[in-house]
Formats: sequence, C-alpha cells, structure tokens
Amino acid sequence: MQRRLTKSTRLIAAAAAVAAAGWIAAYCAITIIALPTLKTSFYGSIAPSEVARLQREIGVRSVSGPTWIHLGWIADPHRERYRVLRKVVGGTGSGSGTSNHGRTTAASVRWLPVAEARFGSALLTGLELQTRYELRVEAVDRATGKTRVLGTLSVATTEPSAPIERPVIASQWRTLFRPRQAGDYVNDHCLFRDASGRWRLWGITGPGPGDYRREVRFAQGVLSGPGGLASGEMT
Repeated sequence: MQRRLTKSTRLIAAAAAVAAAGWIAAYCAITIIALPTLKTSFYGSIAPSEVARLQREIGVRSVSGPTWIHLGWIADPHRERYRVLRKVVGGTGSGSGTSNHGRTTAASVRWLPVAEARFGSALLTGLELQTRYELRVEAVDRATGKTRVLGTLSVATTEPSAPIERPVIASQWRTLFRPRQAGDYVNDHCLFRDASGRWRLWGITGPGPGDYRREVRFAQGVLSGPGGLASGEMT
C-alpha cells in the first residue's frame, strides 16, 4: 500500500511539474514572441510605431474649471511614465511674475513637479480662481530614465460661475447605461450635463467581454426621464 501511494504521489507530482512547465512555456511565448508583434498598442486602435508621431502632433491638451485643470496626452504606459511640472517664478509663486528689478530672470524660473501619471491624464485640483498656470508634461523612459518634454502650455482657471457639475456616486452600484448598437460595454467615458439639463454619457465601446483592440467606436447614453441620475436609466 505504501509503495502504491508513493508511486501515485510521484505520478501526480510529475504531472503537476509538466503542467507548470507547459504554463511557463506558454506564458513566455505570449510575452516574448506574440505581444511584440501585435499591430496595436495600449489604446487598441494605435499601432506602437505611431505613438511617438501622435505624441508630437497632438501634444498636450487641456480643459479647466474654477479651481482645476485637466491635462491629456497620448501615452505609452508600457515604456514611459509621466510627470507634470508647474512653472514658478521666484521663491514661491504662481505661473507668472517678475524679479526684484521688474524683469524675470533665468535664475528665478523653476519647474516644480506637481503630479505624476501612468497613463495620459492628470487632474490638478485646489487651484486659484481665474489664475493662469504655466505647465509642462514630461515623459520618463522606464528603462533608461531619460526625460523628454511632451508639451508646455499656459492654462487659466475660470470664474466660479462656470456651468460645470461633477456627479458623485451616492448610492449602491447599479446599471446606469449599457450600449446596444456599437458594443456591449463602456470603457473610458465622460458623464456630463448638457445645456438643456439632461445627463449624457459618452464612452468608448467594443463587442464582447472586453478587447482593447476592438474598441474603435463610441456609445452615447441620454437620461431623458424624470428623477435624474438617482432613479433613471440612460438609453
């Protein structure tokens, strides 16, 4: 009985070792051989060879509100990480200013890091009303640490009466919108209220359970019934 048990245990251990070796080999084949040959990158619709060109062409885009600025750019998260810097004149100041002699000197200008990002998005909050900020986004190569500038821009916050509302989740999770034509789910999206007071949702979508390479269309949901987001469902 002991010999049979020992033999069975050895067979099971051998089978487990073979299965583990097969899994490791398959994983290596996917990560080393298959992934580098894919035609699309993190975004699904952009080829890896096109990322650098699109970064140069698009640069850094921005949108702002009373006390916040949102920056966006094309990212390559597998190869780069990102940081946002703010231009400071003198010791501690906002985006602009002068020296003691009335002129800005090169020595008085500094770029201070204010945010870090893995993907192509950064939200700066707690800013002053109606203030202009000089901002820069830098890409840092994950392998070498080399830094390059993606874009430098000047962005101003708005008046406190800007017609922007921020939805906040204040109930249990439930279905708000499910696309039916262009796809089966919503990935990256924006939820906002239009000028007529109706809530709208725009988001990238694709068929199936989720495949970034097939996310090439956008879906739109509109809440037309009474009760707002708390009780309605978008169509």
